[in-house]
Amino acid sequence: MTEPGRVQPLEVAAGRLLHLELIESPASVSVFACHLEDHDERLSMYTTQSVNHSWQLGIGAVLMSTDSRELCTLVGSEPGAPATYVGGGSCDPLLRATTGAGAAPTETCHDLFGAALVEHGLGARQLGPDAHFHPFAAPTYDPDGAWQVEPAGRSGATLTLRAEQPLFVAVLVCPHTPEPGAVSVQVIDAALDAAQETT
Repeated sequence: MTEPGRVQPLEVAAGRLLHLELIESPASVSVFACHLEDHDERLSMYTTQSVNHSWQLGIGAVLMSTDSRELCTLVGSEPGAPATYVGGGSCDPLLRATTGAGAAPTETCHDLFGAALVEHGLGARQLGPDAHFHPFAAPTYDPDGAWQVEPAGRSGATLTLRAEQPLFVAVLVCPHTPEPGAVSVQVIDAALDAAQETT
């Protein structure tokens, strides 16, 4: 196991599967994706929500790129996974300020992605506020309209995505959970029969 806040990068060839599993819960998980050969074509949750006509994404939903192409499809889940998957950088300071979500932690998940992915040639141009999505999560709302994304999956919950393009993917378990040391997520490229773990 690795520590919370570590970004796990990997490559997924087109047609192969990316399998996420909650070993222990709750966990706040963020997944970033972009085209393997053109990092400027990255995940856009704004486009994804428009194409799927919903910000709550279930099995069969497609995750779209900034070029309006399908990057990957949600193809499976196991009991324990919530029925919805929400997108957007809830830990991004600018997004939180404009949506009334309150102040972000000192070191946000957006910051952690940026620091870890610079060595892969990624920067602010690719890491926009809608460049990742949150599986195993659901939004909560305060009476005044403020919202935040909360972990919602149970131990044993799984999510499988099929890559529609060759992808560079990065997975992060947010360290800002009440007991982050108890959280583990396993990321598996099933077609390659390889596993990488982040906590």
